[in-house]
Amino acid sequence: MGIKINDLTTASVIKASDVLPISQDDGAGGRSTLKVNMQQVAAYAVTGVSGMGASLLTTDGYTTLPNGIIIQWGQFTTGTGSDSQNVDITFPKAFPNACFSFVASIGVLITDYDKLAQYRKNKQSISYGIPNKTGVEGQAFFDNELSDGRVIQWHAYGN
Repeated sequence: MGIKINDLTTASVIKASDVLPISQDDGAGGRSTLKVNMQQVAAYAVTGVSGMGASLLTTDGYTTLPNGIIIQWGQFTTGTGSDSQNVDITFPKAFPNACFSFVASIGVLITDYDKLAQYRKNKQSISYGIPNKTGVEGQAFFDNELSDGRVIQWHAYGN
């Protein structure tokens, strides 16, 4: 048995069978043994990063990195028939301190961009104000093909 440190505040007991010894060259012509905790390897394989914080893995979601940075993302679908639309975003999770950066892009709401020639001719733009802890206000503009819906995809970073 041994102790596995989960983070700075918790620990759990692990069995010897959960630890895999690996032999490696110690650089001086000898061998040293490195013990690998297979629970941590499995957790890393599932999450990609050990120590990840809370996450919401959906279309509009977020993840918290071990250093406290929160990455949020989402998408907003516009209506049709108008040359402008409010695009006010509410983040899935309020940032405790501040939103450092907000980036958005806009495109045609289709999966096959070559299905119709007009899709490559659609013109749209998006404008946003300064984000706060809970969201950001914006406006989308459409220059042509008002019968085609648009999709806004965005990312926000903060802590």
